Amino acid sequence: MKGILFKPEMIQAIVEGRKTQTRRVLKPQPIYREGKYHPDNSLYAYYEWSHNIHWFAHNLPDESGIEQYAPYRIGETVYIKEKALYWVSPIVEGIQYDKPSDWWTNCAYQDDPEIEGLLADNKLLHLERTVNKLVEGNPIIGKWEWKSSMFMPAHYARYFIVITDARAERLQEITIPDAESETGIKFNPLKDWSPEDCLSRFESLWNSINKLKWEDNPWVWVYSFKLKA
Repeated sequence: MKGILFKPEMIQAIVEGRKTQTRRVLKPQPIYREGKYHPDNSLYAYYEWSHNIHWFAHNLPDESGIEQYAPYRIGETVYIKEKALYWVSPIVEGIQYDKPSDWWTNCAYQDDPEIEGLLADNKLLHLERTVNKLVEGNPIIGKWEWKSSMFMPAHYARYFIVITDARAERLQEITIPDAESETGIKFNPLKDWSPEDCLSRFESLWNSINKLKWEDNPWVWVYSFKLKA
């Protein structure tokens, strides 16, 4: 099963049903070309992409099929990766480990109120190991370690989303309703917000995460999704 990364506040917005859309940079970026269209020799413009040559300019019809190249497909279930604290057991001689997460035997999520106590316990274990005060013959029982959300295994995930739509477009083509679905913040005239504030909030969020900025107007995959019950 594939995983997907979100910032903690965006995960909360997904859980609360406020965020139902995400944009991800299309890699590699398409290259704009101009030429002649065979067989009538009429002029055309197209974007060349490494997977194939596709006609996904702004006015391309939905039947273009570009969504078949999206990393996440319509109908696919994807797990949300989170930063978490894992209990890392020692590597036992003679046992085959295929990947590091094979010896992560417990998990505490970053919003777990018990984490403070777990970390205190971890420091004690680390100190005992450092000064060699473990009783001779007792096994080293492991330690708690923070792991980046990038490395969360699917079997520890607690939230899953189902992709309901996928398409490619330029970043600045985002609409105000889509910006609301992206940020999880609805336009509220009672707070003296203008519709453009939604776009500004999305622009700030995007620039805080991505190397290709709003001003670069990159091609992006646009995913709509729903939280799996």
